[in-house]
Amino acid sequence: MGAYKFCTELRERGNLETTLISYNAGPAVAGSWQEGSRTTLPRETSSYIRKFQGVYQAYTRTYGMGWTGQGTDFATAFQEQKKQNLENFLDSFFGIFIGKK
Repeated sequence: MGAYKFCTELRERGNLETTLISYNAGPAVAGSWQEGSRTTLPRETSSYIRKFQGVYQAYTRTYGMGWTGQGTDFATAFQEQKKQNLENFLDSFFGIFIGKK
């Protein structure tokens, strides 16, 4: 799954954790987790989510939350910047695994 597909699935699912589960353990596991019929995740998936969160936190500490939405209200600008930061991060993150960067 590339960054584009990941972002598309994230928009469809509306939940980063469930999207990460789907990426790592498959859509069936993610679906049962989201429905609540599954209460535990494979160890590898739990580890993957923790690693992702740590890398993302490091990314946001390094690059911050600059504002791109001049002329728009604060909440809209914040949401757009968060979305852009996540998309930039995902592109970098998945690029590492597929040898792009």
